[in-house]
Formats: sequence, structure tokens, C-alpha cells
Amino acid sequence: MKIKDIRQGVTEIAPLFAVKRIDLFGSYASASDQSESDIDLLVEFDTPAVSLLTLSKLQSDLEARLKKDVDLIHAPLPPDALIQIGKVIPLYESSGRTDIN
Repeated sequence: MKIKDIRQGVTEIAPLFAVKRIDLFGSYASASDQSESDIDLLVEFDTPAVSLLTLSKLQSDLEARLKKDVDLIHAPLPPDALIQIGKVIPLYESSGRTDIN
């Protein structure tokens, strides 16, 4: 799967949720993906607190659209986070506009 295909799927699904930003990291971002690789996404929501139901639904919708396993990491990460993100590729950022007609 190409990054442009991941971006297209993310761009279709993200507006259905209160998503502020989604970045790609992991094997796809570092161009070391294999056919069995999952898609690692760093997701920042409009609000800091997000329910597990929302996270689960977003993950499920992305997996259905992309036809790949998806791992979501809730952003922003604290400075002492145990996970190392490495290279990040921006995929989606909401416009923040509420006046769109």
C-alpha cells in the first residue's frame, strides 16, 4: 500500500470524528513496510479526553477502509512516553473552520 492510498483513506474517515491531526509513523513512514505490516497512526483529537468507544470505532473504520490492521496512538505524547515514534509523515489536519457553507 502506498502512502497516498493511506492518506486518501484517512482523509475520508477522519472528518467523521473529532480529529485534529493524524500522522503516519512506523514501517510505512520509514519505507520499511512489508506485506504483513500494520499501519501506525498518531492521532490528535480536538479534545484531550477521548472515549475508548471513539478510539475503537475510528480504528475499526480505518481498518475497513484501508483493508489493513491499524494501530492508533493517542497524541500528543508526554515527554516521558515509552514509545519512540521516529519519522512522522503528516496525513490529515482539520481546517478548524466552522463557517463552511
